[in-house]
Amino acid sequence: MGKDGTTEWSTVVPTKNKRTRSCNIIRTHLPCVRRESKNYKTPIDCFQLFVTDDMLEIVVENANKYIDIVSVNYSDRDKYKVERTTLSEIIACIGLLYMAGVFKSNRQMICGPMMRLAWRFLDLQ
Repeated sequence: MGKDGTTEWSTVVPTKNKRTRSCNIIRTHLPCVRRESKNYKTPIDCFQLFVTDDMLEIVVENANKYIDIVSVNYSDRDKYKVERTTLSEIIACIGLLYMAGVFKSNRQMICGPMMRLAWRFLDLQ
């Protein structure tokens, strides 16, 4: 008898000739690539499955709008600090952030001024 007064313990092993419930069966399917993603071989191709060039163009457009707003606060001597960005720069910055996540370097300064600009832009939204 158990401590609760209702549970009964047995020293006899239960018989195994019972059928296992379907909810207790763990189905192990091997992971595989499906449909259109089978043709993609490089990490960049796989990234483009989730983030399209149109999405990145929207990011570039809005980042440049923010840069235009902020650039009026800089003197002619410091204008080089706030240049407009391009699609390739945004992709490179996302790649650096991805690699920082892979290597778990969350407290390091990755993209410098570009990242500070990105965080300020996100704060406006």
